[in-house]
Amino acid sequence: MATMDKNDTSPLSTQPVSDRKPLGSRRKSAFYRMRKNIGAALEYIWEASASVRHLQVDVMIIEGAEKFSGDGIRTLYIGHHENDAFMLNLIYEKYEVTKKHAKLPVTGFFKWFSLYRHSVDLIILDHELLLSRLYQSPSWLVIPQWIRQKYYVPDTWEEVLSKFRKNTKKTDLRKVRKYRFSYRITRDENEFDIFYEKLYRPYLEMRFNDEVIIESKSKVLRQCRKGELMQIIREGEVVAAVLLHKSEKRLAYVWVGVPDHIVGKMSKGAFSALYYFTILYGFNSGCHEIDFLGTRPLLNDGLFQYKRKWGTVVQRSPIPRGDILLKPVRETNAVRSFISHNLFVVREGKNLVGKIFHSDGILSREALSGIVSRYATAGLSALKIYCLMGYRNGTVQWACSQDVNIDLIDLKNNEDPVKSYCLF
Repeated sequence: MATMDKNDTSPLSTQPVSDRKPLGSRRKSAFYRMRKNIGAALEYIWEASASVRHLQVDVMIIEGAEKFSGDGIRTLYIGHHENDAFMLNLIYEKYEVTKKHAKLPVTGFFKWFSLYRHSVDLIILDHELLLSRLYQSPSWLVIPQWIRQKYYVPDTWEEVLSKFRKNTKKTDLRKVRKYRFSYRITRDENEFDIFYEKLYRPYLEMRFNDEVIIESKSKVLRQCRKGELMQIIREGEVVAAVLLHKSEKRLAYVWVGVPDHIVGKMSKGAFSALYYFTILYGFNSGCHEIDFLGTRPLLNDGLFQYKRKWGTVVQRSPIPRGDILLKPVRETNAVRSFISHNLFVVREGKNLVGKIFHSDGILSREALSGIVSRYATAGLSALKIYCLMGYRNGTVQWACSQDVNIDLIDLKNNEDPVKSYCLF
């Protein structure tokens, strides 16, 4: 491709330059591999050292009504508050911290665990890398903080379109055409500044509240200078933007932003355009993969589902973080409601597995077909479905005939189905 002037803001074509992706070697250079390995090693050392740097934890008892059942649920949280907002917002609509012990020695974990374990319904351990590995056992759900979703770019545009799910073609591509979106690429310093102040920060503050860390302006601008900004245009106005990093035939979708004044009609279809044009730009640039970066580990999370519909593959995050350890302690209606409404992606050894607690009647073949259609995702080693009321005749045979690895677990006569959900 021709070198682009960093101040050129001309809209680019909304169709591929050619039906075939530009040729390029799939083999990464020795320098790239060395730099990546050194970077990964440094990240691991930094995350591992956090277990030494953070020698104190907070212990909290949280109480409130479970979000879906309305029944009371009591949670013990022990950790550094890396993921407490994420987990507690899955459990509760509103909650109250009824007890808190701040900055306690991390070595006293077992004392607090023993003290409260029989008086709570759930336990959450939110520790650093080494400590989370130390406390893992079969009775805990091992939930990665983040998972990665990547798109592997085919060699032809026809294959690109075939990877999109049917509803992507019917809804998202239709919006791109209907609202006549276009895009442009810029490396202009002023545009980077506008991106942070008017798009990135307002969007995160509005969309995620306390569940996300907003990076400093200096860090965002530093990363912007290493990449380029894709601006989505509608009726001559920027309605969304994403920072892209490109290296060695890889495109990374880093940070996204939407202007705070873009609402209603003007924002409709903006994210469809962001994903479509990112894939188009990666194809035209000869990229072999597009990394759509981190997503929370929930099969029914809206962002996970949206990335999935474009044909992404699930992978473990390459960043070495501690896992979230979750242990349901009591067999209550509130606990069952919580795990049945949150379809976690968990870590089993080196594999990622989707867990679904099906409590909505006896599982039929038709219901299973709907579950597989919605949640089976490339990159998961298995989809485990825990059937509280059992399953109908023919369901197992249908599951065995599918290309997806489906594991059905019958809990109908199980005395402690929640415990079995964790163990198997």
